[in-house]
Amino acid sequence: MLSRASRDSKLYPYADPWDGQRGPYFERNWLPDMLSGLGGVTDDYASLTDHLDGMDPHGVPPTDAAQLAANAMHVNGATPAVGPAWKSEQAFKNRSSKAIAALRQHIVSVPLVAEIDKMVRLYRGSQWAQGAPILTATYPATYHVVALQGQPLQGAHLVAYQQCGNSLARHVLARLKLDGMPRRVSGLDVANQNTVWANISLSNSVGIAQNTPTALKTYLEQVNSERNTPHPQNDVLVKFLQVLQGGPKEIATKAMDELASPRQDWRNADGTGSPAPPGAGAGAGPA
Repeated sequence: MLSRASRDSKLYPYADPWDGQRGPYFERNWLPDMLSGLGGVTDDYASLTDHLDGMDPHGVPPTDAAQLAANAMHVNGATPAVGPAWKSEQAFKNRSSKAIAALRQHIVSVPLVAEIDKMVRLYRGSQWAQGAPILTATYPATYHVVALQGQPLQGAHLVAYQQCGNSLARHVLARLKLDGMPRRVSGLDVANQNTVWANISLSNSVGIAQNTPTALKTYLEQVNSERNTPHPQNDVLVKFLQVLQGGPKEIATKAMDELASPRQDWRNADGTGSPAPPGAGAGAGPA
């Protein structure tokens, strides 16, 4: 990984290059930087980030949790074309190719680059038996299992289509996430998450500057989102004020006053929950 100041922006215009290592750098830095940068690459219809989110014309939006709860087999239809259908469809395919090229350009892991190239090669060759991504809601007419030809996708093929739809670039990005996102399944992961949460401080986490409160809020939300079980919003707000107590006197005093008499709007996103108990101590943050 290179620093922003030292990276060659001609080689890596959207993000520092990723070396293929799993962990926080992929989740916190590389992926957000890439999606932000690709959001500025647009055509007449959408950006490359719109494409990777499944929100561009001709794209298939991801199946959301509510849809899956109602019907585990649900797949969304494609977003209607804008303007001439043939032109919209060609633009969709071009966005996919450009997104794959951009992702590949910012990866310095030889095995991962080879994996991207393999996915593209298998798809172009309709090599379904070797694992080519399927970009339709039904099995292709050339699928190697004759009995499944034209039938609705099932199993892992269905899950992949529900999330990645008809975009090869989205299937490639899903593969990168599989390698890059931190694993959060073991008891050790939970213990580490609790340790990170407990040790958040101004000096260790965000530093003290004019934008310290904003930076702290962003950092807490980021760390909380990465937990197996995120803390309720009320707990995050309490932690925010507790950490601020370790800052400059003016900020610390306001934070202590807020903890002693919390506002009534400190509630969870769904409106449930109660304000933090008066007098919550500085060391009483959620584990």
